[in-house]
Amino acid sequence: MCITCSQDGGKQLQEGMEENSTITAMDLRLTECGQESEYCINQRLHSNKERERENSLKDNKILEKKIKPQAAHRFQHKSSLTRA
Repeated sequence: MCITCSQDGGKQLQEGMEENSTITAMDLRLTECGQESEYCINQRLHSNKERERENSLKDNKILEKKIKPQAAHRFQHKSSLTRA
């Protein structure tokens, strides 16, 4: 469905998005909302996506564990290998 909102509608969308921190996708094609409004809305969508990505990484329990490198012995200095 395509809704044409004109530049005034684009300004209203832009103002609404300035307060929004949850919407991460919006299709603005064929809306004729104006380049400036479209740019500002897309910037806000991008920051919302980035915030969502960062939150999902914080919530990921697997990333909380510190895993020791499995091949650390390969990178030891040669002098420590000859002593052993």
